[in-house]
Amino acid sequence: MMAIFKIKLVGISLLLLTHFTYSQNDWKSGYIITNELDTIQGLIDHRDSNSLTKACFFRSDEESETTSYAPEDLYGFHLSDGRLYVSKSVEIDGETNKLFLEYLLNGIASIYHIQLLRSHYFLEKDGTLYELKNSEVIRERNGKTFANYKKEYIGVLKALLQDSPEKLNVDGTLLLSKPLIKLAKEYHESVCDYECIIYKRSKKTGNLYLGVHAGSSWNSLNLGGTTYSDFSRGLTFGLKFGYQSFNFLENLGVYTGINFEKTFTYTFPAANSAEVRGITNSGAYIDYQEERYYFRNGTIRYGLVGELDELKADIDLEKLTIPVVFTYRLNNGSIKPYIGIGMINEFTLAQNDDFRYQYTYSSLGQTISNYAIGFIGIVGAQHEIGEKGMLVLEAGFSRSSNIDTNQFYKVSQSSIPLTLGYVIVL
Repeated sequence: MMAIFKIKLVGISLLLLTHFTYSQNDWKSGYIITNELDTIQGLIDHRDSNSLTKACFFRSDEESETTSYAPEDLYGFHLSDGRLYVSKSVEIDGETNKLFLEYLLNGIASIYHIQLLRSHYFLEKDGTLYELKNSEVIRERNGKTFANYKKEYIGVLKALLQDSPEKLNVDGTLLLSKPLIKLAKEYHESVCDYECIIYKRSKKTGNLYLGVHAGSSWNSLNLGGTTYSDFSRGLTFGLKFGYQSFNFLENLGVYTGINFEKTFTYTFPAANSAEVRGITNSGAYIDYQEERYYFRNGTIRYGLVGELDELKADIDLEKLTIPVVFTYRLNNGSIKPYIGIGMINEFTLAQNDDFRYQYTYSSLGQTISNYAIGFIGIVGAQHEIGEKGMLVLEAGFSRSSNIDTNQFYKVSQSSIPLTLGYVIVL
């Protein structure tokens, strides 16, 4: 019961931490451009692309009050990392709104981008803004569903750039920032004798990082559905390697790594037996320390008349886990909360051979298989330390099992780790 209380406390703490850090800010130097085209230097909250399309949060210095500017209030704003946003009226999905568009290239044919639920790109020529669309069409054929893309943007590009004396590779241009900038730059240079302006970040969007972490984990074993243990505390530590920010999906990341986990003692209450839960366990038993234990009708029976309320077993389980987790960062301030989901691979290194679950031991020669696969979900927060360091607090839940179609031969492992770590951006 104490373990369950601790697990709930960890979950509540992480949720509160996420709620608190969601309001954190990332103030950096920049300037706003008024509708009269005057520039005012100050600090701008560097949020993700989605947030920046709707509002600019500005203060003249660190002690000043924050002013929120809507797209109607400004011509645009410039961030210290090189990005320029300008206010434009755009029609998206039949609805017209004034939003801040990221200015990718300023030339005879200018390119803009906006990140909402998905990316939208625009080309401006002779004062008219054209959306570059690639609509998805769902078709059914022979009972199967197919997705096709119309690529309307190819026709728009060909029509608008047809006056170029050079042959442009329009058909091979993907609807992404870099290919569009490249195409518009080539067009500009073919029809004009002055250079276009490309607004790009002064540093790369994506970041590789490497880190270490350590902490506690609470672990449970489910023995083929016949019985399962309470959560027992163990230890964990390991290495993490990841990548944060993909093109304009700057809040999306992925990481993998290698973790070592060790759990010493597991407790199997009699109340967790299958028969209590209405499942027939086919006479399954556990051999431990030269005694055979049967879980029957809310009791654990051994010998001729012996009964227990719970069985404590020193399983001494050691394993390596290799997760692959996709993460989404909720905020880009100095404290960055994030969530994630992925898969986990587990490799058993050691276990107490004196603990023998009937079914798996008879087929594998050990209770817990050498390999298990499952899923993992995480929640955490990163706190910047200097320019390239981050302190990371993370909690998660994973569940894995060996691959077997027979329920009684499947041993499932559940784990709730809580770790503190440090990562360095490479």
